[in-house]
Amino acid sequence: MYKCFPFLKACSGQADSLDKRHASLQSVPEDVFRNGRTLEECMLDSNQIKELPKKIFAITQLKRLTLSDNSLTRIPPNIGNLTALLELDVSRNEITDFPENIKFCSDLRMLDMSSNPIQGNSQIALIMFFVFLYSLPPGLCQLKNLTQLNLNDITLGELPPDFGNLNALRRLELRDNLLKSLPPSFGALQCLEFLDLGGNEFADLPPLIGQLRSLAELFLDANELKTLPPQIGSLKCLFQLDVSENFLEFLPDEFCCLAALTDLTLTQNNLDAVPEGFGNLRRLSMLKLDSNRLVSVTSQIG
Repeated sequence: MYKCFPFLKACSGQADSLDKRHASLQSVPEDVFRNGRTLEECMLDSNQIKELPKKIFAITQLKRLTLSDNSLTRIPPNIGNLTALLELDVSRNEITDFPENIKFCSDLRMLDMSSNPIQGNSQIALIMFFVFLYSLPPGLCQLKNLTQLNLNDITLGELPPDFGNLNALRRLELRDNLLKSLPPSFGALQCLEFLDLGGNEFADLPPLIGQLRSLAELFLDANELKTLPPQIGSLKCLFQLDVSENFLEFLPDEFCCLAALTDLTLTQNNLDAVPEGFGNLRRLSMLKLDSNRLVSVTSQIG
C-alpha cells in the first residue's frame, strides 16, 4: 500500500499530503485545490461528500485518494486523468456508476470498491426474487499492476472472463456477493496469497483452485459447498483455511497434503468423519470441528 507522510514543501509552502477524514464535510474542501500543484495524498474518508468536482481530476500527480464512507453515487470518467494514482479507496459509498476509464489508472496498486451497488455493463434483473446481479465495470481487468483488490458486498454475480489478466494480485476480497463460479482464467492468478470467497453461493469449488500455488490464506465460509476438489491438496503454502458454515459431507484424501496448515476451521458442516491421513497436518495449532456429525476421529490426530 502506498504510504506518504505529510510535510510542507520548503519552496512553495504547499502540502503534499492532506488529511480531512471525519471532518463533517459536504464537499471536497478548497484546501485540496490550494495544494493542487504538490498534493500526492488526499484522505477524505468518513464525510458526507456527494460528488467529486472536475478540479480534483486536474491534480495529476495524485498517488493516493481515499474517499471511503461518504455519499458518492458515481465516479466521473475523469478518474482516468489520475494516471499516477497508486491507491484508490471508494468503499462504503452509494456508487452505481464506475467508468471504464479506470483502465487509464494503469499504475494502480490498490483498489477498494467494497460496499457499493456497482452496476457493470451486464445487469441481470431477477424481478421475481427482487435480486440484481452485477458484473464488474469494463476496463477493470486492464489494471495489470493491481496487487490488492477489494470487491466485498457489491452484489457481484459473476467475474468477467478476462479476470485472470490481473495476474499481479496478491490479495483479493470477494466476500458477501452472489458468486457461484470462477472463470477459467482465474487460475492465472499465480501471485495470489490471500483469497476471501466467504458469504457467496458456491456449491462447488472449481478444480482450478489448485493452480493458485502461492495461496496462503483461503476463506470459503458461508457458502453451499458439499465437498472440496482433490486439487486443493496442491496448495502447499496454505496455512489458514476456513470452510465453516457449509454442507461438507466429507473431505478428499488429498486434503491431508496441506502440510503447511496451522489454522483450520470446519465448524458447522455435515462431516461424520475425517480422512485417515488427517494426522499428517502436523503444523496445525488451531482446529475447529464443532457443530458437525462426528462420532469419532482418527487416532492420528493425537
